[in-house]
Amino acid sequence: MTEIHKYIIENGALPLTCSPSQVTAVNRNGDTCTHVSARHGHVGLLRELHVRYGLSLKVTNNEGKTPLHDAAQNGHNDCIEYLISEGNCCVDTLKRGDWTPLMLACSKNHMKSIKLLISFGASLQLCNKDGWTAFHITSREGSSEIVRYLLEINGNCWKTLSSNGRTPLHTAALHGHTEIVKILCIECGADVNSKDSCGVTPLMDSVRANHISVTKLLVEELMADIFIEDVLGRSLLHHGAQAGSVDVLSYLLQRQDEKEQEAELRDKYDIKKCINKPNSGSGRMTPLHYAAKEGQGMVIKLLLRFGADISARDSHGRTALDIASNARNGSKAVEILLEHSTPH
Repeated sequence: MTEIHKYIIENGALPLTCSPSQVTAVNRNGDTCTHVSARHGHVGLLRELHVRYGLSLKVTNNEGKTPLHDAAQNGHNDCIEYLISEGNCCVDTLKRGDWTPLMLACSKNHMKSIKLLISFGASLQLCNKDGWTAFHITSREGSSEIVRYLLEINGNCWKTLSSNGRTPLHTAALHGHTEIVKILCIECGADVNSKDSCGVTPLMDSVRANHISVTKLLVEELMADIFIEDVLGRSLLHHGAQAGSVDVLSYLLQRQDEKEQEAELRDKYDIKKCINKPNSGSGRMTPLHYAAKEGQGMVIKLLLRFGADISARDSHGRTALDIASNARNGSKAVEILLEHSTPH
């Protein structure tokens, strides 16, 4: 960081004795004085740098960010308004062909900045290099208030797919945002069983992330398919076992026990019938194999308690113990498997 940048951050102004070379100073990240001023909300200084010293307000740093990106990311609305109204900055300027100011404002849940940018014509349809729109980003960050606002602006903005086929519903489920999942499924009509390019569903995402509340919502209220498989033939139990999602796996398996009391519902809720089912893709591994591979000791205990076959072999003839023995973090898993392999 240059000395003048430090001074701007601390004082919100230029030094009394300031040479032209100082004003045009650039740090190692390519930040100019205009970047620093916008980032820290010094709109008066932005105006001075632009009007008095003739500095560009559209300049980019090494990351492709303009001062408008910095102002939006940090919620400095006076700076946003000046940069667009007086500085003629493009409201949808892309950071290195990637993120727009609106996307950055959404990433920090700056509602007032979001509204201001949209009032200047910011687009909800633009995508970053991964195919994410501002709505994807909002679904990740968890503000149901902002989600509702964006839907008011464009009721179809939720109908978007990332480059790998992921929906905003996937994103909300993965990050545990129960209220947004409700909005998308109940109010918007999003497909609760939608699959991304890997065949992963929102329920698989919530299971992998061990989000109990979202999982319960998807299973109990939204009737998500608990037997669905991804492109590798992995079930919910495979995903949960691999990720170490003890809480969610325990809920799913215990819930099945409760439903078994109602014979007519048994087939619908009997997820335990998947406990020894290998994935249908390469490897032919059971959930227990996946848990052993990742050294998930608590999951191994849980699966064994609910009937996992400790002697089951994958397509290479390996048991869970064989796999755990070669796993990087497999020592605890080996200990548990040996304990359960020993006759009592």
